[in-house]
Amino acid sequence: MMSRGVALLLALVVQPGCADAPPLDRPTGGRVAEAGAYDEDGRRTGAWTTLRPDGSKERTYTWLAGGKHGSWAAWDAEGHKTLSGSYRVGNKDGSWWDWYLNGRPKELTTWDRGRPGGPAVKWHEDGDLAQVGHYTDGAKVGLWLAWHEVGG
Repeated sequence: MMSRGVALLLALVVQPGCADAPPLDRPTGGRVAEAGAYDEDGRRTGAWTTLRPDGSKERTYTWLAGGKHGSWAAWDAEGHKTLSGSYRVGNKDGSWWDWYLNGRPKELTTWDRGRPGGPAVKWHEDGDLAQVGHYTDGAKVGLWLAWHEVGG
């Protein structure tokens, strides 16, 4: 039989949004490193969160029947978002963003069923455009422009 404390801990860990709660300490030390649920077939499902030893959020991601499906995001140790995008049935799909540590956008790539498909933009760290173009079925098509870094 499960103790009341263990049942409460398990209820907190598998609830969506639990990673925004204060870090859960083990009575013997240590903090929660990852929180998420498994389905009845033992596959990851729903929202998952990875936490750093200090309790800050490192990554959030979603699963469906053991495969990547839904939103994914990552943060640096200072709490700046470094990556965001989504998967559909295991493939990158839609807009994927990468950011520099200074918080400015680094890259935007549009994905279609796991292949680049749509606008793509890169920026220099100072925020100036570095490159723009378009992908179709994973291949660069049409006019692509690239710029030197100012002062570079």
